[in-house]
Amino acid sequence: MMDHLHFSGEDFKVRNSSFCAVLAVFLCVSTEAFAAAFSWTPTTSGIVSNEFSLVQTVDGVTVTAQGFVAEITGADATVYGPFPTKTGNSVPRPQAGFGIDLRGLGGEQLGLIANSFDGVTLNGSDWGSAVVAPGFNSFYWSPIDAPDKFDFAIFAFDEPVDIGSVIVDDTSNFDRDIWMATGTNAPDFSAGFLSGISAFTVVNSADDAGDGMFTHPLGAEGISYLLVGAPPVVALGPLDAGNSQFYIDSFSAVAAEQPIEPPNPVPSPGTLPLLLMGLAALFGFEIAFENRRSRSL
Repeated sequence: MMDHLHFSGEDFKVRNSSFCAVLAVFLCVSTEAFAAAFSWTPTTSGIVSNEFSLVQTVDGVTVTAQGFVAEITGADATVYGPFPTKTGNSVPRPQAGFGIDLRGLGGEQLGLIANSFDGVTLNGSDWGSAVVAPGFNSFYWSPIDAPDKFDFAIFAFDEPVDIGSVIVDDTSNFDRDIWMATGTNAPDFSAGFLSGISAFTVVNSADDAGDGMFTHPLGAEGISYLLVGAPPVVALGPLDAGNSQFYIDSFSAVAAEQPIEPPNPVPSPGTLPLLLMGLAALFGFEIAFENRRSRSL
């Protein structure tokens, strides 16, 4: 009779594996992944325009966008902003504006028109005598002796994200060279631009001398802040030199992974019945298995 209760090592492996499979449902830690594509075009719906920011939520991920200008001051740059938003309307001369379709032409993506506004005095302007620079650019249009500057946007995410690339569009056939900086904490520019990005990973990405849309690879993972800007005319710290003007069209992909909280080691009242049912099924399988073996002996 005792032989009927004996089980071999192979029997134990099968039963132990089944038991672990049931426990895994309750005790393992898994992840939940999702992707969100953010675009910044006149046809994009759901963008909320606040006084100094644009906010967009896609698939549960929220990003806040703001526009800034960095004026070169010797070996560093002074940062001004955030700039007031102007979305879907033509920015009157000579006002400042950060937003989508700033000239009201119906087809321009996210850009920045730099000019002094309440509380912020710049040393130049993106407005010229008969022109305006509506994208992110590396220069002031006026006056002729204005200091060098470069525009950039900050995108703040409400949770860590992965970003594969950034897509831009050219403005009036200018170059589309950009720099991108990624980090986990908000930048502090109170001590200058270089101090503000000192903890960031900077990627310089050159144009291919083409026209239209261009994809700049990034490959950032687990970031909370993304900075995208025009290069300075003269290299500054980790930023390469360039002379660009472009619109930000979209992030090709934003993916986030959120860990699911591990269950309590002691099953909760709601999960305990399921666990007991699984164990009962395994116990019944064992009895049936032993009965078959006893009949065969």
